[in-house]
Amino acid sequence: MESADNTGANKGLSDNEVGGAEGTPDHLNDQFGGSPNSQAAPVAKKLTPSEIDEFVYPPPEDGTFPVPVDGNAFLRTPAPQPHPIRAKQILRRYPEVRKLFGVNVWSGVAIVGIVSVQIAIATTLSLTSAPWWSYLLLAYVIGAYANHALWVLVHECCHNLIFRKPFWNRVLAIVANFPMGVPATVPFCIWHLKHHRYLGNPEHDADVAPRYEAWLLRGGFLGRLAWQCLFPLLQSTRTLLLKHEGKPASWVNWRVPNIIAQLTFVGLMAWLVGPWTFAYFLLSAVFAIGPHPLGARWIQEHYVFRKGQETYSYYGNLNTVAFNIGYHNEHHDLPQIPWNRLPRLKRLAPEMYDTLYAHYSWVKLWLRFLFDRKLEVFRMARDLP
Repeated sequence: MESADNTGANKGLSDNEVGGAEGTPDHLNDQFGGSPNSQAAPVAKKLTPSEIDEFVYPPPEDGTFPVPVDGNAFLRTPAPQPHPIRAKQILRRYPEVRKLFGVNVWSGVAIVGIVSVQIAIATTLSLTSAPWWSYLLLAYVIGAYANHALWVLVHECCHNLIFRKPFWNRVLAIVANFPMGVPATVPFCIWHLKHHRYLGNPEHDADVAPRYEAWLLRGGFLGRLAWQCLFPLLQSTRTLLLKHEGKPASWVNWRVPNIIAQLTFVGLMAWLVGPWTFAYFLLSAVFAIGPHPLGARWIQEHYVFRKGQETYSYYGNLNTVAFNIGYHNEHHDLPQIPWNRLPRLKRLAPEMYDTLYAHYSWVKLWLRFLFDRKLEVFRMARDLP
């Protein structure tokens, strides 16, 4: 599905500008680090054009990216963040990539449709007095995929990739939140934009697991399953430990509307249909990012499987129902490109991506995570002092 007009989002973008549509301040025009005034921002060497052209990623296997031998320390990388460098390389070699920048208004239609389906399922279950196990079954086989798809489309809203005006992207993110039970989409967008800028920085990046989570994974299968079940809660509590300066103000101001709209929706559903609708929404939300093959996405994106490589893509069949969220290296390189055009970016610059380690099955990765004790939270690369 394509949006017919891409012209407005392409104007004024330089090779530095690897943020979102329209080059707004929220979209991190310089991904080499944070605000120049932030001492906590990761520091990266400014590379000359020739150094950019010669930059090789990932570094050689015998390079300075050691894997800890004690299994109790995070990986460390002194190399500059690769995504803005590779973005500049791509833009220099393939200037036609800029034609992929823009918005996809059909994503907004998808949000409304998926939200409607989730409301219809919850309503049917409640009004028919369905048994408790049917809530679990439908939440696992349908609701998880629906809510995961909504998270991906909220991710599009974060980068202003559905409408050109940020206001309507904020509204859509709040609408997409309805079947998730609790108000979460606006906080996600705040911290996701920081994740792009501060990738791997433990003071700012909510995707970096703190050490206290590691003990859950020490117990083998049951501990890992417990960690996945608690992941929605753990992901939320991580943000409480991070530094809060530098948040995108336009998203911060939408936290209260997000809370009010969500509580109003949940209250109306409980009053008009029944309180068990909330149970279906909450189960769908937990399965979408927790104990489910879809939960392997959080392992796939930044757990290190190849020495020297920090970010990983997934090219399996589930991208069809996950709006190409698996194209994660491609997205981090050029987040101005909406989900439906990311495969074209890979085809335009195959030498940039075909040499990288990638995953092809979330199911296999999920099973490996549950049973392979070597696959710990310490597999994530951290930008450490």
